[in-house]
Amino acid sequence: MVDSVNAASQIEQLSKRIIPRCEGKHLIVVFNKADLIEDVQKSNLSAFIGEFPTRISEHIYISAKRRENTNELQKMLINAAHLPTV
Repeated sequence: MVDSVNAASQIEQLSKRIIPRCEGKHLIVVFNKADLIEDVQKSNLSAFIGEFPTRISEHIYISAKRRENTNELQKMLINAAHLPTV
């Protein structure tokens, strides 16, 4: 999970420490606090994620505080884990 407001430093950690360990795995990057950033920033983050050398399977923008896109995130996690629908 990446804090959308402070994404730059967290994405650097993600790219150096986490992504190399995820080879061959289904990786979902969750940007939280999406209610605090503009659509332009979301587009820039999405484009940046697309340029990673390791393929990121999916990404989603959520606001846990406002419960925005949390149901979509739950569906993504269920699909990634190949679980039956709840």
